[in-house]
Amino acid sequence: ALAAFIFSQMKDHYRQTPADYQARKVRSFRQLKPQQFGYTPSKLLPISQAASPLSSTPSYVFNGTAKSPYQQHKFHSDPERRFAVMIDSEFESEVIRWLKPGRGQFKIEYEPGKPYEPDFVVETNSEKLIVEVKASNEMDDPIVQTKARAAVEWIKHANSFADEGDGKQWRYALIPDNAITESATLQGLLAAYSVQNQ
Repeated sequence: ALAAFIFSQMKDHYRQTPADYQARKVRSFRQLKPQQFGYTPSKLLPISQAASPLSSTPSYVFNGTAKSPYQQHKFHSDPERRFAVMIDSEFESEVIRWLKPGRGQFKIEYEPGKPYEPDFVVETNSEKLIVEVKASNEMDDPIVQTKARAAVEWIKHANSFADEGDGKQWRYALIPDNAITESATLQGLLAAYSVQNQ
């Protein structure tokens, strides 16, 4: 009981300040692993078709992509699905391939022991992108901003490796869901929502 009392006092005074990240290059690729989804045939839709109602999007599996290495995808929200449709489109000819990483496939540590797994990783003819799609009312959320800071720092180190001849430059974009409209383009979204060093 005494230890619990002391620990609760310590927690009241605990503060964590952002720390600089240390980069360690281990390998310039990671093998993709199978993703497993449980679903029924009634919960399978082509990626071009929205779930009805939209709030049920996470319960569906979507298929029919051309530029992703995976045949099926799950999305947390309909704006994520719409973004995938946009980058998978033949009109986005700059996009070579894209990936919605599964658990543990692409991790950026944003707090000690807490991995940030971004929504999308996209490769275009000229660069590689980490893209996060967030509800517009969550853009200024402290955790969202902490993850963005960690991603930008990760990209800074990845780009220093790219400068040494190890692939294309990286960029991070934090995109509000209401910006992903029928007329949106990837380049337009990147121009408006790329996050620079903070």
